[in-house]
Amino acid sequence: MLRKIANVALFLWMLPQNLIGLFLLATTHGPRYVINNRFKMPVCIQYKNTSGGSVSLGNFIFISRYARMYTERHELGHTVQSMILGPLYLPLIGIPSITWAGLRRAGAFKNKSYFWFYTERWADKIAQIKRAGK
Repeated sequence: MLRKIANVALFLWMLPQNLIGLFLLATTHGPRYVINNRFKMPVCIQYKNTSGGSVSLGNFIFISRYARMYTERHELGHTVQSMILGPLYLPLIGIPSITWAGLRRAGAFKNKSYFWFYTERWADKIAQIKRAGK
């Protein structure tokens, strides 16, 4: 019972990103499943049938079918960031991360690894992913 109360409180702490995640979940299709991560928090993971990037929004992770190795773990790292930052996640992690991805896709910062940026480096650290050549 206490775990359920904690999960509801955590869901509310991450409410802005959870609302966006719920909307995306309702409007996208693809295989999905729920896991309990190391924090015993249910996370819905959906594999999108698109080639776009992957994204984490509170209790919801959307992964491209073209995702690379470690993507699920990396996105779980973003989920932990969301747990830590709560309503500050979108302005401190979400928006900068999307901006960084867009800049790189547009050709800027090609000399830097995608995982060099602080949002991505921190998610990798949480997920205990060590990448060569960051």
